[in-house]
Amino acid sequence: MANVPVAGGFFVSDGNGPESRIFMKVRRPAALAASLAKEGYAEFVLVERMFLPGQQVYRGDDLPEESDYFSILYARRLNA
Repeated sequence: MANVPVAGGFFVSDGNGPESRIFMKVRRPAALAASLAKEGYAEFVLVERMFLPGQQVYRGDDLPEESDYFSILYARRLNA
């Protein structure tokens, strides 16, 4: 197959830097969003247990301190 580890991450760019980022298995979303805000990211959406019972969606500053193992965080620069 492609021989790319799923547990790891990778970055592909055209040289301008990413306008959006997606993080899987986010356990501390508020802390991650605070760190990303220092890099210029300003829009955040967290989804816990996507397509599963108990799905929760959080936006903006409403991110919890801790989240479910099955969580995805989307971050976007507003000037993108």
